[in-house]
Amino acid sequence: TRAKRIIVAVYILCFASTVTTPHEWTVVPNPKTNNETLVLDYSSLGANNTYKKAFYWYTAVVFILIPLILLTVFNSFLILALKRSQIERNHLTQSSKLKSSTPFESGSQGPPQYRPFAQDGNRHKSAPNMHIEVRHHTDSTEEGKGNIFAAF
Repeated sequence: TRAKRIIVAVYILCFASTVTTPHEWTVVPNPKTNNETLVLDYSSLGANNTYKKAFYWYTAVVFILIPLILLTVFNSFLILALKRSQIERNHLTQSSKLKSSTPFESGSQGPPQYRPFAQDGNRHKSAPNMHIEVRHHTDSTEEGKGNIFAAF
């Protein structure tokens, strides 16, 4: 797939970029300690000033500058997409409010207001705009006994 090819390409680029690093150094015995310790020194490649300048500029550009630029560009795309999404969401919310604000009955301004009352007659604090009245209907006929009607 495309993603696998990109991963392989990045791996090869990173490997090729750092393959010369071990060849920059050489191990030199320390004459003061009778070969008990080894000291790292520049190899002929590591001592070459042209190589040093080219390799370190390449490293700075490829591993620092390009990722920083790409991160900035992709973050900008992400921020723009989020702003567009927010604008679209606000637009859809506004159009939804316009559709839902159509009168329920001719001449009314919206849905009827209901206010629930507790048994003591006080309005419930949790739902101050709702009124529900429940009446127990007593009918003398057998089929109507015990029916509960709710009036809003």
